Amino acid sequence: MSLEICFAAALAVMLAGGFGALMFRKYPSLSLKLGCSGTITGAVIALIPVIAGIFDYKVNTFRLPILILAAAGALHSIGYLRGHGEERGGIYFFFYNLTAAAMLAVTLVIRPLHFLVMWEVMSMASFMLVCFDYKNGKTVRAAWIYLLACQAGSLFLMAMFLLAESPLAIFLLALAGFGLKIGFPLFHVWLPEAHPAAPAPVSSLMSGAMIQLGFFGILQWGLRTGVPDACGITLLVLGITGSLGGILFSLPRTNIKTMLAYSSIENMGIISLGLGLGFLGAQHGNISMTFCGFAGAFLHMINHALLKGGLFLLAGGILKATGSLEMDRMGGLLKRMPKSGFLFLLNSAGLSGLPPFNAFISEFLIYLGAFSALASGGILMTATGILVPVILALTGGIAAAAFSKVSSAVFLGEPRSEAAADAVELPRSMILPPAILFLLACCVTVFAPVLIGLCIPEEWQPQLSWIIHPLRMVSALSIVFTGIVLLLLLFKFTLPR
Repeated sequence: MSLEICFAAALAVMLAGGFGALMFRKYPSLSLKLGCSGTITGAVIALIPVIAGIFDYKVNTFRLPILILAAAGALHSIGYLRGHGEERGGIYFFFYNLTAAAMLAVTLVIRPLHFLVMWEVMSMASFMLVCFDYKNGKTVRAAWIYLLACQAGSLFLMAMFLLAESPLAIFLLALAGFGLKIGFPLFHVWLPEAHPAAPAPVSSLMSGAMIQLGFFGILQWGLRTGVPDACGITLLVLGITGSLGGILFSLPRTNIKTMLAYSSIENMGIISLGLGLGFLGAQHGNISMTFCGFAGAFLHMINHALLKGGLFLLAGGILKATGSLEMDRMGGLLKRMPKSGFLFLLNSAGLSGLPPFNAFISEFLIYLGAFSALASGGILMTATGILVPVILALTGGIAAAAFSKVSSAVFLGEPRSEAAADAVELPRSMILPPAILFLLACCVTVFAPVLIGLCIPEEWQPQLSWIIHPLRMVSALSIVFTGIVLLLLLFKFTLPR
């Protein structure tokens, strides 16, 4: 079976599952099963060509999060929708599958018109999911803000395709159009509004996969006529302001999903830092800086998808168990929801970039790229080599503080509301998806350094040999630590008491 046929079959199965769920919406149980099975089956089919072309990281880095999070979110939706709009499950899965299929199609099309059509389908279908709880006034307001952001981005993209000719003009219009999806500073207003309003599986898919498609758009379409000299420094500035600003705004938030939304802005900033280092290194002929910057950015996309996707699913579980997302009304949930609690704590530690979790490896590569800038000399490269590590370290420290606050307020201490005191562990359909995402994150922790070493071009290996040794050390440390964590979890949840 050719790769094109695999992708076409995957899209057809996803859409068939969505249409089947819509047709049998009067039978909620059947409708949910049809929609879920269509998403998961389509994702598995599409994974065949993605895994076969694993070294084509420029595109498959964006496809993997779509497929993994779409499948995980579909399974999680079965438990999430029970008592939370199950009677509208057919409509939900129709738009959910349409969103996932459109996201995958965005990475497949090669013509501007087709891309714009798929981008608009993705935006409109996800808008319908954001306003799923349409009887809530705050939800409707958030959905309209999201729709306005989507349409403003589409206008910039149409201008890019139709009016712009010079590489700089194309890049700047792409930065505006796709930056609205990414959540760059000043373009981020929809993120903290839409994520708390959308169902948790939708937030997981949007935050872990959809917003990262903005980077795909910039790389695929914004640089199609050449890379302007301002590209690297522009992405670096956006990365510095986005990473630091996003995590600073997340620190005082009391709503779990709002805090996670601002954390997504921070992580998009970290990815932008890596890409900025890569382009700046290529401009100055610094191979080490180029490779480490791009490798760190692409790896962080995978890490963010797995960890943030899992956290949003777990936040949805907390909402189901307590009826609230406000930290002030929680406390003591670790005793009542031990599996969810441990998964939330582990994902939080990983997303904070603490060693030796998987997000540390991607940030470690960005650190190496920044230190490589110092070897190039010059005021700009020296300033980059000093400023980026400082900002990255500061961001990581504040992120650890923010997630420590969330974890302690939600899971430690004593219950601060009757709903928190009565909370019980989630059903298996809601625990399994974030658990699988965490196990995949563990796999990334173990195998990413090896894959990165294999991805180094043969002609670059003499100049990048110094990177291999620290990567092997990080890999060894990660294997040991991951093994210890998995053994502890195995003993805690499987041994008889």
